[in-house]
Amino acid sequence: EIKADAGGTYTLGEAGYTARSFSGRLFRTNFDLVLPADFYPAEYATIDLGLHAATSPGLNPQSQLLVRVNGQIVTSLPMRDTDGEVFEDRRIELPMRAFRPGRNQIEILAELEKASDEACVYSDRDETAPRFILLENTEIRVPKLARISRLPDLSVFAGTAYPYRNDEHLNIYAVHADSRTL
Repeated sequence: EIKADAGGTYTLGEAGYTARSFSGRLFRTNFDLVLPADFYPAEYATIDLGLHAATSPGLNPQSQLLVRVNGQIVTSLPMRDTDGEVFEDRRIELPMRAFRPGRNQIEILAELEKASDEACVYSDRDETAPRFILLENTEIRVPKLARISRLPDLSVFAGTAYPYRNDEHLNIYAVHADSRTL
């Protein structure tokens, strides 16, 4: 779990993730990103994933990294280099509309197929050769967040509801001149 606030940068290591090489076809990990309760999700920015990872040679060019937010795939990163790739802080944009106030589950999946997987012969599988590694210094960068603020309905001052229905004047004093006090 990462408890995030506006303008913060967090690593997968802070969420308890530990890097280890992976030799299967489908890599999968997830963590929770907790955003402020007054966060407003809209298209004004993106939450960025700064990917630190590597693939081994021999993967099919259809291999890809997928990112799900709250069960929905929001972006993908093709990993087409059959000679292997190293991702050093590769920016992956996660749209703000996919998030909600409070707890959000982020899932990172990597589809890592090789030509030998098509035969699906169990005895030919090589579990010793890693295909992928996701490092714990992969970052989540949270931008400045729009906040939802509710102010009182000031139209009641013009109405006839108690205590405004009589002719007495009502004085209202604000301790501080800020939106929280108001």
